[in-house]
Amino acid sequence: MSAAELRIRQHRGTTALAGRETRRVLALWTQTILPPILTAILFLAVFGGALGKRIHHVEGLPYLTFILPGLLVMTVAAQSFANCSTSLFQAKNEGYIEDILTSPLRPWQLAASYLSGGLARGLISALAVALLALPFAHEGAQPVLAALALLLTGLVSPPSASSPASGRKRSTSTPSSPTS
Repeated sequence: MSAAELRIRQHRGTTALAGRETRRVLALWTQTILPPILTAILFLAVFGGALGKRIHHVEGLPYLTFILPGLLVMTVAAQSFANCSTSLFQAKNEGYIEDILTSPLRPWQLAASYLSGGLARGLISALAVALLALPFAHEGAQPVLAALALLLTGLVSPPSASSPASGRKRSTSTPSSPTS
């Protein structure tokens, strides 16, 4: 196989795995996208309602406007990580992780593929939360800066912690049995 053919196959593999991850997120939207939206809205309601009456302004911003960016970053980071780790556990439990790890894909291609589903899940959830919170927390909004921060959060959060390409070597020894 020539180097050009290998690159084509690697590109196809990366695209296929990324598509699979993104389709999984979108197909299971009631399990992947809806819960973090409801959680974030509950955070806004509880903290905004309970503390917002006592703390009217923080750093010159209304309390809801102040906590919304942190809530969006938390949503993106948690959902990106959750998606990558869930996908890897699912691959291990269903027995196809070996097929993925022995494929001709490079580690960065594996990470990018798994990251695509995590980014889709995190960014869709954060966008929905932002749109739902917009009528209540719109002062001082900087959408371009917020989008950039959320994208960077989604890119940095999952690969270092849950990717099969995180640089850790797999152990070749077998686990010892308990001696008790």
